[in-house]
Amino acid sequence: YARGEKEEGLKALKMTVAKDQKSLTPYRALIPALLEIGDLDEAKKSAIDACRRGVDGVALTQGIALFLARTNKVEEALALLKDAQPFV
Repeated sequence: YARGEKEEGLKALKMTVAKDQKSLTPYRALIPALLEIGDLDEAKKSAIDACRRGVDGVALTQGIALFLARTNKVEEALALLKDAQPFV
């Protein structure tokens, strides 16, 4: 992804997330990459999945919520935080 091969990089990041069921590290790369290409729905879905894997995943969800709030999507931000609440 860092070399500019965005499509292949995203595919590799998604495969890493699927294979590594314990680590949040792949999410820390995947979520910003999804935001960069404008795939907000997939970024939100990935953030909630990260929350399911551990409390540290909540920070990723909070980051997306902050991004949403800064782009005047406050209702979406609140809904995302509400979706993450059971995992806190």
